[in-house]
Amino acid sequence: MAFPTKLLNPDEDLVVQMNPHWSVLAVPALTTVVILGGVIAIVVAFPKAPAWVGWLLAAAVVVPVLRLLVSYLKYRTTSFVVTNQRIVLRSGILARHGSEMSLVRVNDVQFDQSIWMRLLSKGTLHIDSGGEGGEAVVPEMAHPAAIQSLILRLAEERRSAVSLQANSPHWGESEHPDPQGGTAEGGIGFNDGLERGWDMDRTPAGGSPPVGKSPWRRGLGGQGSSAAREPGERISVAEQLEKLDALWRNGSLTRDEFESEKAKLLGRR
Repeated sequence: MAFPTKLLNPDEDLVVQMNPHWSVLAVPALTTVVILGGVIAIVVAFPKAPAWVGWLLAAAVVVPVLRLLVSYLKYRTTSFVVTNQRIVLRSGILARHGSEMSLVRVNDVQFDQSIWMRLLSKGTLHIDSGGEGGEAVVPEMAHPAAIQSLILRLAEERRSAVSLQANSPHWGESEHPDPQGGTAEGGIGFNDGLERGWDMDRTPAGGSPPVGKSPWRRGLGGQGSSAAREPGERISVAEQLEKLDALWRNGSLTRDEFESEKAKLLGRR
């Protein structure tokens, strides 16, 4: 079952989408074939068998066929998705279960393979987040070594991208400012809001920022905007926290990424 693109966050790209290894269907498929072959042999050998024998043979065929059908539906509705921001696990035919892990929180990825699993190019993947979520275990993973390398690379890229954003002096500013200091939609721009001394708890005299979209915060101690910063001046932890909050509010960061970067910034104090 394809992962709905409408569930992707802004600037999020789908990298890998996989179902469990095909071998999960091997046992029910072989069982169905063997039983069906046996039933056909009995019917051919005893064409005049009593009616109750026919019903018994029919039941013997229906049960493994239903088992195979359920196994196939489970296979199709179980997915492992990796994007450039997170890992998503989904399963369930009628009652659905889903979980996700931000790539920023991935500490380590390991896999287990027996000799038989190596021959089939499958294994069990262990993804350690190091937090309250603990370890995510993904069984029946095809090509686990390749998936391990991919996740570790994407996790490092995501952490680097988030760190660069957190240290950017223009983090949280409007992407499409107009020459008058407002936004392309006709609203009030980031620098304009800072100059008026707005914060999220106060309605300014010249208008109000849109709910959930405002990157405007008052400077530390009520000072001016970051535009007035001297070249080379280091951004304070308080200002970086404000920008981190703004990026989370406008949807550029997930909640897990926000908490992770916040903890790193507070740890520097």
